[in-house]
Amino acid sequence: MDCPCSNFYESMHYINVQTQKYHIVKTTSQSAAQMGEYEIIDDFGGHAKCMAEKMCMESQLEETAAFINLNTLEERLAGKNSIIHEFIDKKTGWCRSRFIPVDYDENGRLLHVLFCIECIEEEKKRENRLIYLAQTDLMTGLYNRGSGERQISHLLQEKTGGLLCLIDCDKFKTINDTYGHSTGDKVIIAVAETMQKSCRDKDVVLRLGCCML
Repeated sequence: MDCPCSNFYESMHYINVQTQKYHIVKTTSQSAAQMGEYEIIDDFGGHAKCMAEKMCMESQLEETAAFINLNTLEERLAGKNSIIHEFIDKKTGWCRSRFIPVDYDENGRLLHVLFCIECIEEEKKRENRLIYLAQTDLMTGLYNRGSGERQISHLLQEKTGGLLCLIDCDKFKTINDTYGHSTGDKVIIAVAETMQKSCRDKDVVLRLGCCML
């Protein structure tokens, strides 16, 4: 079975949902080494379980097992072009597995699917970088105003008790005028670092203009 989208995937299996028989359409040497030599072709469930145990972090095994369960697959795929599950591979990092329906019988019963795995480690790194840039004041590493205010709003909605402090750097303009803006930046960074060290991980510390909150 030749599939043009196979170039995207580390591995691809063609599965008969009703019999659970399968054959491997594509696999890389790396993923093959992780999966080991499995001669079983009549039991995708057993094969997938072995794959999951070798590849997935232990904390993700239960969720992964639920995803690869063929007994519930038809219901989960109803009305969808595909379903996905993301997990952390022990060797390669973030991966995404996907079921894609291939065909149905005359009664609309799902017959065959593709089960594909792709590495998304670089995608996750880019995604995390974009999230960091959107939420962070790049000079200090604190939350920026927008993301910090959202964090505080969430805590207020959850009725979480706490203390709100507004800290201003007195005579900061004098520092900039006397020693230059580069020195002023160092002062802001030093204040931010001191606040981060003084606060707990669950506390929200943000930069509000020249003030710290």
